[in-house]
Amino acid sequence: MSCTVKSHFRRFAACVIPSLLAFALSGLYVIVDGFFVGNRIGDIGLSTINLVYPVECLFQAVGTGIGMGGAVLYTLNRCDGKPDRAAADLWLMNLLLLGFSVFFTIFFYVNIDWIISGLGGTGELAFLGREYLAIIIFGSIPQIFATGLIPIIRNNNGATYAMISMASGFIGNILMDFLFVWVLELSVRGAALATILGQALTAVLALLFVIRHRIPMFGRIRAREKSVTAQEKSIAAHKRSIAAQETGRILKTGLSPFGLTMSPIVSLFFINRYSLVYGGEDAVATYACIVYVVTILYMMFQGVGDGAQPLMSESFGRGNQREMELYLRMGLIASEAVAAAGIILIGLGKYRIAGLFGASDLVSEMTAQSLPVFLVGMPFMALSRLCSSVFYAQERNINAFVLVYAEPALLILFLQFLPGQHGQDGVWWSMALAQIVNACIAIAELLFIRKHVPDAAVQPWEPEPDQNARAERR
Repeated sequence: MSCTVKSHFRRFAACVIPSLLAFALSGLYVIVDGFFVGNRIGDIGLSTINLVYPVECLFQAVGTGIGMGGAVLYTLNRCDGKPDRAAADLWLMNLLLLGFSVFFTIFFYVNIDWIISGLGGTGELAFLGREYLAIIIFGSIPQIFATGLIPIIRNNNGATYAMISMASGFIGNILMDFLFVWVLELSVRGAALATILGQALTAVLALLFVIRHRIPMFGRIRAREKSVTAQEKSIAAHKRSIAAQETGRILKTGLSPFGLTMSPIVSLFFINRYSLVYGGEDAVATYACIVYVVTILYMMFQGVGDGAQPLMSESFGRGNQREMELYLRMGLIASEAVAAAGIILIGLGKYRIAGLFGASDLVSEMTAQSLPVFLVGMPFMALSRLCSSVFYAQERNINAFVLVYAEPALLILFLQFLPGQHGQDGVWWSMALAQIVNACIAIAELLFIRKHVPDAAVQPWEPEPDQNARAERR
């Protein structure tokens, strides 16, 4: 291994390992709630957390999408010699995080009963689901900001601090789950409170990093840019135009990381629906146990991609295609290594997993029999998730969008005919087949880009005129 490759590997490891561990902890949040609630009130507790988790994940996905969109553009503009534009991107990102937080709090609380019903909650399940969801809704602001600020920390050489922030929130969640659920016996309400307070701790630690490192989170929109002057438009109109353009770029780039976070939840919704038809409540409880475990792997795959994203964006901003491909190969090796380790560990412990959550003997047996089907798709999902991160790190939003949203679309397609022929086994295999086909799409996109986008398409950056002027004055 050459010295150059070794130095790139060290940078890759320094960014990816903390990110991978942080995302693994993020995936454990719902497992912790399921562990404490399931062991306190049994299968109905597992089903309750599983039922309303899509809403909680939506909040986190919005924060992740907006935060990643802002972080990618911040890095690209900074490497392209546009520090003022980069700071303005962070300011717009903050406004979007706040706006979505307020909107979600109002909208979801007003429509909480309709949402519970739409998710399939009835009887005691609906009652417990409402108790849990009401608290989660009022905690939308810390959830969205906690996930939204973490990408900015990573893109400012703070991957280790980001991991510590998320780990602190996770440990706080465990301690508060023990206090609220087991000691004070607040049931699902205690689990929801623990989740919100854990996310709030992460958000506070993230803000402290921003303040300490003086990251320009409140940058202003410049009145003058390269090709537009104040004579062509008024200063105010020009600022609005730049703000609208950058907001659109943040949202477009954020659609892919948003979809990566929400994709398992879309799968959860449809698989729960079909499982109720073909396998009943026991199948739903079985899938709850499976989701608790495989979600950790999903999040770790995203951790590899998001950890490599700052390096990818920097290489792209500098026009260094060779360096970008080197990080891609490292990411592929890391993702597949995570998949292999996960398959081995989960496979060895498949008969013990459901018991951790207080599941019945029947659900434990069904979980052990069904888990291998989900493990089949893990290496393929590792590939597609990394490719998604590679694409949005370079603002190849169409490629990333297709890859991210093809997986749930393929799942819905397979669910239309496989369960009718193979019953509940067809429901399980629909997920694995969707992941396999999606990986084929990822490979096709990579080959297409390599063939049709030459190295010259990525231009090295040139400093802005005002930077040259300052250099001449000095």
